Amino acid sequence: MRMSNYIVFRLISIISQIFGVSILLFVLYFFMNYNPAVAHNAFSSNPKVAIKQEEVLLGIDKSIFDQFINYWNNLIFHQTFGLGWEGSTFHKPLDAVLWESTINTLFLFFGAFFLYVFLGVVIGLVSGSYANTPIDFILRFFTNFTYAVPSVLLAIYLFRYLVSITGLITFDQYNRQPVQNLNFQQLIGSIMNPGSQDSSAVISYWQTYGYLLIIVISLVAVISSTFLARQIRALTIVELRKPYVNTAKAKGLKFSIIIRKHVVPNLNPKIMTSIGATVPVAITTSAIVEFVFGYPGLANLMIESAKSLNVPILMAGTLVLTFVSSLLVSITDILAIWFDPRRD
Repeated sequence: MRMSNYIVFRLISIISQIFGVSILLFVLYFFMNYNPAVAHNAFSSNPKVAIKQEEVLLGIDKSIFDQFINYWNNLIFHQTFGLGWEGSTFHKPLDAVLWESTINTLFLFFGAFFLYVFLGVVIGLVSGSYANTPIDFILRFFTNFTYAVPSVLLAIYLFRYLVSITGLITFDQYNRQPVQNLNFQQLIGSIMNPGSQDSSAVISYWQTYGYLLIIVISLVAVISSTFLARQIRALTIVELRKPYVNTAKAKGLKFSIIIRKHVVPNLNPKIMTSIGATVPVAITTSAIVEFVFGYPGLANLMIESAKSLNVPILMAGTLVLTFVSSLLVSITDILAIWFDPRRD
């Protein structure tokens, strides 16, 4: 299959995955048997009329199939995820709050993504190349410890330690307020529209929260890199046992040259595949960090929406995360083919 055809195939696969997830979401919504109009108006003076009016208002007076068609119609032709059901989003378009939360999450995730890929690949290659040596034992202790300790506890303790040694911040009693102030959608808006805000305000923002962002991103990267490093180590050990490595050693090549010019090129496709396989782990870790520290991202918004059964936000957030995850996995699969030394 030509590369262009494969890219088209993966794009079609992403669309089909999103569509399939949306069907699953509506099936789950159907079996939930939850009607926000009933919950809001059960004790009103005229509940039947109030319930009917709110169902029409929210667009849930139709059959589940019609609601599904309307959802995709709004998404494709109007680029909107619909109206909220609860709290401050009640009968209001969800696009603004979803866009802000998604920007914050992507800023956190992609900042951590490149760092955790670098850490995971380097640790895995070094540990696998020098298996059963002191440096391997040290790196394995780090990865096993990070893997074994629950991510929530690790995030809390690392965050407290990193912040305490810098001495740059004072917490409130819940240790959350500084992280809650991170809002990169507003920052990007300031950069894109310089006239709307003094440039000194942007500089001040980075001076105040830049180090905090680095700490939060580092947390996600360190925790996520553990899973990748373990996979890369195992792949490296297997690769070093192959006949071509023994042949290179017999010819007198230095071990560093064998690793750099022979082992790594042959490992590249497998490394790309491993990176794609750990993308959901990184997204989950980002969600944990968001929830623990109140970071105003998409995962934290979905968790808060789940408490109030704000179903439209849960659906929209799930589709956004599905798209990001599917896109990154597809990119890593394409790169795996691109870096394959056997590719024509």
